[in-house]
Amino acid sequence: MPQDKEAKHRYEQAAAAAKGAREDEAADQELNAAYLQADSHTGQQGTLPVNSEALEAADVKEAYSLLDDFTQDELRRVRITPAGSLLTAGDAYVNLHDRRRGELRATGEENVVGEGQYFVAKHDVDFEIWDKLLYQDR
Repeated sequence: MPQDKEAKHRYEQAAAAAKGAREDEAADQELNAAYLQADSHTGQQGTLPVNSEALEAADVKEAYSLLDDFTQDELRRVRITPAGSLLTAGDAYVNLHDRRRGELRATGEENVVGEGQYFVAKHDVDFEIWDKLLYQDR
């Protein structure tokens, strides 16, 4: 009998461990889904890396007049897509020359940012800056 009791105990432990592993995996999948959903707004999603070539608005003279409602700290958080960059089809952008137009989706037709154009990609800024770019009463 002691062997049966020991085998039953091992079986119960293995079953509990397997159940815990399944629950952990489900929780991880749920967390990843929530992360991706939340980050589709903040722009920090892993599939859309922050543009390392983007310019800080604080370093662009014309940005001061285009973003006159932004503080110096906020200007450092605005990343402007540099001239000559390709706009990625499907990504969201805001044109700093026409912020009232709102969020623009690149279709692939407006391929390259021209000289004197200032676009900010949603995935290059945090959600607070994105919201201020779009929704701040001017």
